[in-house]
Amino acid sequence: MSGINQLIDYILLAIFLFILLYIMTESRLSKRATAVVLAVVNAIVLIVTAMIMNISSPGLAMPYAIVIVIGSNIVVSFFLSRKRDFTSFFSVLLVASFALALRSIEGVIYYLLHDYKITIIFIIICYGIIAYFTITWIRPAFIRLSENMREIWQPLSLLPLAFIVLFFLMTVYPAQIGSDPDTIPALLVLFPVQIFLYYFILKSYLRLEEETKKRQDMHALNSQISLVKNQENLVMAAEDRVRIYRHDLRHYMQLVTACLDEGNIEKARGILSELTDQVEASTKIETFCSNLTLNAVISHYMQRCGSHGIEMHTDIKLPDKLPVDDMSFAVVLSNALENAFNACTRVEGTVQPVIDLTCAQTKTQLFLEVRNTFDGTVYFDKNGKLPISMDEEHGIGTRSISQFAEKNGAILDYSTEGGIFTMHMLLYIK
Repeated sequence: MSGINQLIDYILLAIFLFILLYIMTESRLSKRATAVVLAVVNAIVLIVTAMIMNISSPGLAMPYAIVIVIGSNIVVSFFLSRKRDFTSFFSVLLVASFALALRSIEGVIYYLLHDYKITIIFIIICYGIIAYFTITWIRPAFIRLSENMREIWQPLSLLPLAFIVLFFLMTVYPAQIGSDPDTIPALLVLFPVQIFLYYFILKSYLRLEEETKKRQDMHALNSQISLVKNQENLVMAAEDRVRIYRHDLRHYMQLVTACLDEGNIEKARGILSELTDQVEASTKIETFCSNLTLNAVISHYMQRCGSHGIEMHTDIKLPDKLPVDDMSFAVVLSNALENAFNACTRVEGTVQPVIDLTCAQTKTQLFLEVRNTFDGTVYFDKNGKLPISMDEEHGIGTRSISQFAEKNGAILDYSTEGGIFTMHMLLYIK
């Protein structure tokens, strides 16, 4: 293969690397800035590669050129990555392994056919297939797993690294395909094995992530339902105590009557005062709304906030009967208040932590808003809509709220401004 043909190969390889790295890299820069940086780096790399090929033979220059093209893109993409951890390391190594694999397959095709035009057409088609496979399946799977299973990427990065080493040793250095054709059968097997392993491993992790998420969500749902039912039981117990006091009221009245008949007014007053205090202490339940289940949730968090020095204000205008399942909406409310409560407990300094709860229903809409003070930085998902937790043990409540909104066709929105985090949910009543 002539030097010009090899230079064309490196140009195509650089373009392929540029496209896939641009797609796979979660850059800390803007999309335009990321594209510019990758384009400039690859332009410089191609100039250096052309200079190396100009001062030496194409065969001698090939190992250095491939190392420069792939290696420089690995370094730059890792530098651009927002996380700079093993997730970005895996994504860069994945692209590099594809690039080196396709470069090796190109060498095999050219060795077998000795026709550069057919070879270049074939490899361009392969580039397109791999790019399509990466865009439509690998990247969505990678994004999903990187958000929910951050612990898997360190061992998983060994897989593309192993393929890079294998392809390099078999086709670049110490011997190239032209001088060692015995490696061709192994290469033709290794490339589909590489594709299959990526697909199988990522698919397995996706299945595991989905099962784990279902278990976590079910656990969270059961916990929230248990909380709501416990609060509801407290209300029912208070009502039972009221019925007991009603039953015993005639006995107290008899004592009061006896005291009055004896002219002992102070003792009668004492009995009545004691009875009043007992009834208020054992049956006092603040009413925030007429819905028993929601009132139990709000009462629970009002008590928690009071014991932690958090101000909680409520504005509830709801009917007895909601347009959605009471228990499901109570779980949403409980999750929202739990997130707000946790955020307020982390507020430091002289700022007074506050939670404002607004919930109202009209003829056509059900509206829920929870506002709370917070301290620190709120991170959102790749779409900038759903807040995510840096702690893998948290964030389940937010997902539960999102699932409720999706199931019921509600509009869910989160925002931050001036140290205030706000969750809005608007559900249209059919």
